[in-house]
Amino acid sequence: MPRAHCRAPRLAVVLASAAAVLALAACGEEDPPRTVTAPPRASAPAQPAPAPAEPTAAPGPTVQDIAAALDAIHPTRHPRDNTGSCAGAAGCLGLITTGTVSIYQWPSVTAASRFVGEGAGTADRIGPYVLSYRGTEQHATPPQVRRAYADKVRQMVGPVP
Repeated sequence: MPRAHCRAPRLAVVLASAAAVLALAACGEEDPPRTVTAPPRASAPAQPAPAPAEPTAAPGPTVQDIAAALDAIHPTRHPRDNTGSCAGAAGCLGLITTGTVSIYQWPSVTAASRFVGEGAGTADRIGPYVLSYRGTEQHATPPQVRRAYADKVRQMVGPVP
């Protein structure tokens, strides 16, 4: 067999093999889609929003201190801390409710005065504190007990507007 005939089939095999290798390389995984993101913009550093100022109490006794002192004068019956019921909506700093009186602490004398203005005759304001007798059971608190309670709070709070 002449040599020229042998070369043709070999060349065909080599070319077919090369084509197969190239075809297989082209059938590989596709590149994932590329996403272009913009570089971050230069801006002023983010500052946290200021927290709302919570009302703060003036120095003085807490409503719990006052409730304990009033109970020593005349039993207050069933004291419970109801600060959560008035702090958010009305803005009081403290509220103890008892069978004979509700004791409020407000952030200012002005706030306490506004609260008393809503129920004149059923509450006593002593500085930022209010002794309220608006509850059904509290209406029965005798006037002499109310006066004794108010006097005790004045003694505890000191001179107030």
